[in-house]
Amino acid sequence: MLNTLSNILTKLLSVIILIMLSVFCNAQSEVEKKSTDDEKKPTLIQLIQADVANNHRSTNNQILIGNVIFKHDEAFLYCDSAYLNKSRNDLEAFGKVHVIESDTINLYGKHLIYNGNTKLAEISREVLLTDPTTNLRTEILFYDRAKQVAYYNTGATIINSDKTLVSKRGIYNLDNKDFDFFIDVVITDPEYVLEADTVFYNSNTEIARTISKTIIHNGENTIYCEKGIYDSKVKKSFLKTNVEIHYNEYIVFCDSAYYNESIEYAEAYKDVITIDTANNVKSWSEYLEYNKIGEYAFISEDAVARAVNEGDTIFLFADTLFAKFNNETETIDKAFAYNNTKIFSNDYQSACDSLVYYHSDSIAVLYNSPALWSGNNQITGDSITFIVKNETLEKITATPNGFIISEDSLGAYNQIKGKLIDLFFENNKLDNVFVNGNSEILYFLREDDGTMIGPYYIISSDSRIFFNENEISKLINLSNPKSELTPEEKSVKEKEILTGFKNKFDEIPEKPTNNKFFR
Repeated sequence: MLNTLSNILTKLLSVIILIMLSVFCNAQSEVEKKSTDDEKKPTLIQLIQADVANNHRSTNNQILIGNVIFKHDEAFLYCDSAYLNKSRNDLEAFGKVHVIESDTINLYGKHLIYNGNTKLAEISREVLLTDPTTNLRTEILFYDRAKQVAYYNTGATIINSDKTLVSKRGIYNLDNKDFDFFIDVVITDPEYVLEADTVFYNSNTEIARTISKTIIHNGENTIYCEKGIYDSKVKKSFLKTNVEIHYNEYIVFCDSAYYNESIEYAEAYKDVITIDTANNVKSWSEYLEYNKIGEYAFISEDAVARAVNEGDTIFLFADTLFAKFNNETETIDKAFAYNNTKIFSNDYQSACDSLVYYHSDSIAVLYNSPALWSGNNQITGDSITFIVKNETLEKITATPNGFIISEDSLGAYNQIKGKLIDLFFENNKLDNVFVNGNSEILYFLREDDGTMIGPYYIISSDSRIFFNENEISKLINLSNPKSELTPEEKSVKEKEILTGFKNKFDEIPEKPTNNKFFR
């Protein structure tokens, strides 16, 4: 009997649970259905007023004339006349059409077609859309009230703050203030003009993004790129793809760049080419940095600069080329080249670790194992200094441990050594050499037919050597000179070089190819 009662109770509980589940599911289904129906059910367009109202039996339209006012959700529509179709929940308005939405959006035109079910409007003829930040003028505008999006394809002019924006096609999101502009886009700001085919712009942030060929004009300066971001509030630009910047007399090409206009600070990256049109100087590098307030600029990562001067082309190579300039005088005060520095020109070549140029004194100094070559001549020292006057080489100084090697036509090396060696030039040609301190000279005497006589060795405290067409014409030794001539048959290799002799002719930089040095 207990088993029977237990079975009955179990079945009864199962039935009760099934009934409860069924009721719950049905109730939930009704709620969901009601909720879905409510969401899908459109709001009907309400007629608030009209001076004259007639019904057109064949079209089921209500004809409304004079001071017509409609309401749909939170929007009001004013017009001179209209057709209202209640069964389709749509209307067509004529005359002075004016739509007011949420007291912030105003839409004007002369002809409007509106569907209350989809909330889509098409307004045409002298269209004006305004909100608290923007005025948009066009001839035909499509407006989606549900998504708060307006779009056009017949051209429009938009006034936003102090900017004018023009394009043939566009989309405007009134909620987040996003603009998508397409075809012949022009943004005009008091400080710049931006031209592109595709621009994405937000009027709140004032940030413009482009993904097409873009030109930005800023006074005398012009920027070109094919992708970019321009923040006009903080005046910052991020540029990519085939970037070209024209800044005063400078032109910069690169793969990408960053520019802060407010502080005139710029960086350029990858395949950077700069051209100084005023001074006929061109450079190549992988990175450029320019800081007007800090008064400096530099290029790095296999930097090469090329200058054309009086028919000669001079190349300067280093890991980094750095210039310190003066904004007031608009001149370079100092220039630095460091790490693996090389110079090539038709007349001379040099190599050193680092180089410093002082504009005020027109002096350039080569440091750390410098070497200078000109034809068959080599100059070395702990440092080598160039002094230029009126763009003409006046003097070269090698000190301390100055050393000059000159290879003659038969392969012997004439040598000059001293604590300090000054080389003086006239019209860019070597005129005389002054050896100051511990002068040692070794040169090879030859007969007129070139037959070797032997090495001639001279020591004195100071010496002066005069040249004519790069050949020694006179030698003056000061302070008790001593000399020794070793006949050729008695000459030995040890006596053919001075202490400290270093043949570096195999280190002469070659002319760059594709703007790269091979040594």
